[in-house]
Order: sequence, then structure tokens, then C-alpha cells
Amino acid sequence: MAVLSLHNTDSWKSRAKRAGRIFVLIAAPLCLIIGLSYIYFNDPNTQQDKFVPCLTYLLTGLYCPGCGNTRALHALVHLDFPAVLGNNLLFPFLFVILGWLLTGEYLNLLLGRRVLWLPKKVSPILIVAACAAVIAFTILRNTDIYPFCLLAPGV
Repeated sequence: MAVLSLHNTDSWKSRAKRAGRIFVLIAAPLCLIIGLSYIYFNDPNTQQDKFVPCLTYLLTGLYCPGCGNTRALHALVHLDFPAVLGNNLLFPFLFVILGWLLTGEYLNLLLGRRVLWLPKKVSPILIVAACAAVIAFTILRNTDIYPFCLLAPGV
């Protein structure tokens, strides 16, 4: 009798796992479409009340590495590439990396196997260099020294 109940539990877990997978496969593109539509039809430059403000900027008056990302995404969906770079110079790199990783995971979930290439190991030197670049970007975009002041969002 215990074996039968264990088998039913495994079957239930399998069905729950499949249902969760189907939910993610449907919900992820819907959330993407809804989010991009919201960004497309609402301008964060003129309608700040419709977006979550940067907590770092509110508390300190300093731009964090992500300040300007919402405006950059708005510019990207409107194909205004100079405005993308003007709002956050790091945004295109972040967008490509996150897009690649999320697309890879989505396709893995959809097809049941890895389709996009991902490195098995990332060099610690690369991680330190990326962190140093983000820290330098954050410091320089908060200075009044030309040309670094151009790194501030929306300048």
C-alpha cells in the first residue's frame, strides 16, 4: 500500500512540475509583451509618476549604475539608439547579456535541451574587470568633470 501511495505522489509531482513549466512558457512571453507595451505607451521622461523611482537617487541624490535604464528601454522600443546610449551607456551590454541568458533558459524549458551557448565557467578576472567597470562608471557618472558628466542619464 505504501508503494502505491509513493507512486501517486510521484505522479502528482510530475504533473505539478509539467503544469508549472507550461505556466512559465505561457506567462513569460505575456509578461514581456505587457511590460514592453507599458514602456512603449508611457514615457518615463514625462510621466515619472507611472514608474518606480530609483531608491538610491531618492536617498542620496547619486546615480546608481541602473539609473536611466527605464528611459533607455523606452528609447530602445522606439528605436532611438542615441537616446539609449544617452540614458545609460551600460544598458546595451546588460540588455544583450540578460536577453541571451533569459532566451536560453526559455528555450531550454521549451525544448528540454540547451540550444544557446553558455560558458561552463566564467573567469574570475572577467568578473573582477566587469565589477571594476561598473564601479568606475558609477563614480564617473556622478562627477561634474567633462566628459564624464555626460554619463549621467538623460544628458
